[in-house]
Amino acid sequence: MNIKELMKEYSFELNDVRWYLANNIALECIEMSNRENDLTSFISSGELEARVYNMEERFIEDLQDLSDRNRMDESNIRDIFNNIYSLKLKRNKN
Repeated sequence: MNIKELMKEYSFELNDVRWYLANNIALECIEMSNRENDLTSFISSGELEARVYNMEERFIEDLQDLSDRNRMDESNIRDIFNNIYSLKLKRNKN
């Protein structure tokens, strides 16, 4: 399965994938907000910056690699894409 072709099927742009990944990171930060030292360390260590750098391209490459090696099937990838689609709809409502 070709991930970029599947993205076309869902009418996704890189910005939609970026929004999904940013949302996941934001949820992690909210979870860490009760642990101030953990959140501060996450930001100051450069881990946040490293995760955000080219995150959408790396995500697509990783999905393609998992699919190519039969470590993730199409239904799992479609589940992820359905989550991306849901966030895309919410974002476009605002």
